Amino acid sequence: LSTKVLPNLVRNSRILKMDLGYNHFDPEAFSVLGNSLLKGSQVEYLGLAKTASCMASLPMTGFLEQLPADKSLKFLDLSDNMLDESSAIMLEYGLQTHPSIELLDVSTNPLGQAGLGSLARLLSSEKCPRLAEIRLEDVQASENRDVAMGLFDLDPSGQYSFDMAQPGQRTAFRLLLSQLSDYGSRSQYIKSATVSNAPYNVDGVRRRKNIWNVPSSGTLELLLSLSDFLLKDEGDHDCLFSPVVERMFRRRKRTLTSRRRALAVLQKVSSLKGPIFDAFVMALLHYFQLSTEQVMAIYMNQGDKAKETLIRMLPSLMSPQPLMHAARNTDSLKELLDFEQAADGHMSLNLENPSGHYALRMESLPARVVAQHLMLLNRWQLHLWRKAGLVDVSMDGKGKCLRNTLLDGRLVSWAENDWRLPASGQLSFDFVALYRPPADCSTV
Repeated sequence: LSTKVLPNLVRNSRILKMDLGYNHFDPEAFSVLGNSLLKGSQVEYLGLAKTASCMASLPMTGFLEQLPADKSLKFLDLSDNMLDESSAIMLEYGLQTHPSIELLDVSTNPLGQAGLGSLARLLSSEKCPRLAEIRLEDVQASENRDVAMGLFDLDPSGQYSFDMAQPGQRTAFRLLLSQLSDYGSRSQYIKSATVSNAPYNVDGVRRRKNIWNVPSSGTLELLLSLSDFLLKDEGDHDCLFSPVVERMFRRRKRTLTSRRRALAVLQKVSSLKGPIFDAFVMALLHYFQLSTEQVMAIYMNQGDKAKETLIRMLPSLMSPQPLMHAARNTDSLKELLDFEQAADGHMSLNLENPSGHYALRMESLPARVVAQHLMLLNRWQLHLWRKAGLVDVSMDGKGKCLRNTLLDGRLVSWAENDWRLPASGQLSFDFVALYRPPADCSTV
């Protein structure tokens, strides 16, 4: 019955508010609802709380994948519908350019850490100008399953295999296409793309109703390389490494530049408590470079947890002035020592002389940022090394400065075009920089 009634309800131009919550919809009903959005809708308020059938996996897929076609929704309630990381990335793609959405309710859903990352990116989107609030009450964030396979990390360059029958991976590829379209020609960054072993022209992919028309079956294989983007405008000058690496780092990090977007994100953070606050802040810092003022606005509102929060946010405070300000705001010798210990990895990293042994916990954001800087430095030094026509002296002949690399005690290595960092585990290695002392330098 619902498959017959829903299209008429959605396309009725006189219905602006429609609450269908606490009904039982199967995947077919959600597909019908999604297809109705494709054909046009005037509904501004749509309530779908607790409507997903518990008998199906990702029951709302048919609806979520068609969200980019909608232009009228202002309020969308998807609370208590078993939405996970795949659903969150579909929401990010579906609403990232929505002209009128103001409030999204995804409370009581197992979104996971990666799902919170998708929603943090959505809330900050300049192309979704009216979104002011995402409700996250009772969201479960303990899971850390990244359906995007690290595509939105600082440097996601590497070989990928997408199962296009999986809605989450299909949407991750659509998000990648949207991102690369802002950078220029998609084929400049996506190499050797094939679908089920047949060549796939990524520059030929087109949108229909604001949705990238990509395959819905088969295996999409591609090599993603962001080398041109990370190294653009840097030339071949042999100068101090630190400024170059910092520019490369900030080139990929998102920022909260507009006052409206910054206010929406900061208000969301200040409204959260407990584990969901910790998870959302970590998701935010994973993708964004916050200003000193934004960091201070977050941690100074945390009361007894202010110093603990500040230590978590160290990756956004790595210039001397904010570090000094943060150190001065400690209240005891113990707090100062805790702060110094947490900041030690960053403060002792010398990109002009980085050679040495490192042991970094990949789940720890300050440690991860150290590893990211070292990998970017490796990229830059390798670029200069090859421009000079020098022989590859890396351990395995693949251009990496990392030697004797272990992940949780097991030997690992990177392919030549792979620059991704593992999501978790203890990463230990010897970093041997690719440069030599100048010919005219004096012996020490």
